[in-house]
Parts: sequence; structure tokens; C-alpha cells
Amino acid sequence: MDRSGSPITPTVIEIDNHNAKKDIENLDIELPVLTPRIQREYKNLNLLNIADFKHERILVKQFSEEEKKKLFLRK
Repeated sequence: MDRSGSPITPTVIEIDNHNAKKDIENLDIELPVLTPRIQREYKNLNLLNIADFKHERILVKQFSEEEKKKLFLRK
């Protein structure tokens, strides 16, 4: 998310088909090679010590079939 709280969405690159003046067939369009915004490097996973993680277990509520029918999910 960015600083305003809005989600950061992927950049969409597409051909402008709405402009009738452009001759799309004759355009020489080179697609750019983009690097990912987020990169993960897993080279040091062996240095992690799980015992050092500070976390508390949480209880996960189990819903009955009747309760599941009453759940309202939203985006």
C-alpha cells in the first residue's frame, strides 16, 4: 500500500486502440523488460533461527455449519 492507504496495483501497458489515427499494424512496438517491484532473496534462510521468533499463538474459532451460513464476507 502507498502512504495514502491505497493499494499499489500493477502497471498496465497496452496499445491505444481507441485512436483511429494510429496505424497499429505499422507500429514497431518494443515491449519493455520490467523488473519486479518486490524481489525475494532466499539465500540466507539457513541463518534463521525459528526459536528466536517472538510470536504468540492465536486461537482460531471453529464455526458450526449454521454459523457459516450466517457469515457475510465483503471485499
